[in-house]
Amino acid sequence: DRHELQDEEIARKDLVAKIRAAIEERPEQEKKLLLRHYFDDVTMEEAGAELGLSKSWASRLHARAIEGIVKSLKRANISDH
Repeated sequence: DRHELQDEEIARKDLVAKIRAAIEERPEQEKKLLLRHYFDDVTMEEAGAELGLSKSWASRLHARAIEGIVKSLKRANISDH
């Protein structure tokens, strides 16, 4: 149904906006790494290299950033959506 698809698209856009807001709250290096990787379609290794990070450190930074975003989304009560 067309209205159902529109509602799903609105919900998806809302979720992406909340995720972006959570990313914006992260420390600068984490934020840059996530934005480059997920929104600019750059590999994690490339995004890390742009920040002067080794592949290993970029991976650790990514894990820490994702953990922080999950906590932020849980606080906003949207982790189950």
